[in-house]
Amino acid sequence: MNELKLTREFDNHFFLTKICMIYIGLWPLDGACNDLKKSLKVFAGYFFVVSLILVELYDIYFYSSGSIEATAEIVITMTYAFGGLMKISHFLKEFGVFKDMWHTMHVDWTGVLANDQERSYRSHVMRRLTIKTRKYCRQYALLTLGAAVMYMTMPFIGNQAHRVRKYPFFGRYYYDDQSDLVYILCYISQVITGTFCATTNYALDTLFLICSYHMCAQLKILKHDLMNMSKKNVAQRLTCLIRRHQREIRNVKKLQKVFSNVGFWQLFVACVITCINIFKMLNSQALGDAIYKSGWLDFQCNYKRDLKFMIHRCQLPLTITAGKIYTLSIANFMEVIVNYIICQLSNQTCRL
Repeated sequence: MNELKLTREFDNHFFLTKICMIYIGLWPLDGACNDLKKSLKVFAGYFFVVSLILVELYDIYFYSSGSIEATAEIVITMTYAFGGLMKISHFLKEFGVFKDMWHTMHVDWTGVLANDQERSYRSHVMRRLTIKTRKYCRQYALLTLGAAVMYMTMPFIGNQAHRVRKYPFFGRYYYDDQSDLVYILCYISQVITGTFCATTNYALDTLFLICSYHMCAQLKILKHDLMNMSKKNVAQRLTCLIRRHQREIRNVKKLQKVFSNVGFWQLFVACVITCINIFKMLNSQALGDAIYKSGWLDFQCNYKRDLKFMIHRCQLPLTITAGKIYTLSIANFMEVIVNYIICQLSNQTCRL
């Protein structure tokens, strides 16, 4: 097959990820785009995210300090935004390693498909895993898009007679009370920030999936070649296979170097969101404190007994679970979306 055609096919498989990387200023890799333009995109993303974090801190300090629910929601949003900043920061730190790894992936792709027959085992493995990756990326994109649209349109949902000024994320701008133009600009800034965070997480998560599946395909091809090694030219053949194995080891180390810290922040954000969500669920226990602070001393004995049972029942948090195993919540739903990709990757790796 023509090398140009193979290159175009390789790029088309990861089209959505490339679009997201262009949006956040990480693509193209070969310097075809002005480096200043890409740097400005990254800086703009940092600026909007930091602005949102500052606004949310302002909201916590002046408005939401007495509301546990509002404070918890703000902390979740701040953690998600801060985690996105840390992920892209660590990725930029190892950007040179990623460029080298991506070039190696492109060489592997063209090498396998250009030198093998269309229906050979190597071509079949490479195409099958690549198509799987594209399918998972599309599913993840739909879920991310749905969550983003939900967040961005929630302030407009409701039947209140007088429209209250709300934003996609918790935040207070003391200078938007009178000016509609300022309110619109602040709203747009939050939309840009949310889009940047969602795009960053999608791009880096799918990049890890793409690179990992490519490594799995190469190892599977190597395993097939080892199992079908003939006695003819065994020394030369074995030397070639050993070198390929060493190259795959180096590629996996590069993948570890690029995405190790990115994965750490992914885990950190998931843990913080889960812990805060559990804390929010425990708020139902506060009903017992409210009952205890009431004027129960003046009640009759039978009423006191009823209140005692009510306090006892309030010790168990009120939750809705799936099959009495997993608590249903927005935070856990978003966690499942990310963990779905990781589970699919783990299942594929175990088959090798």
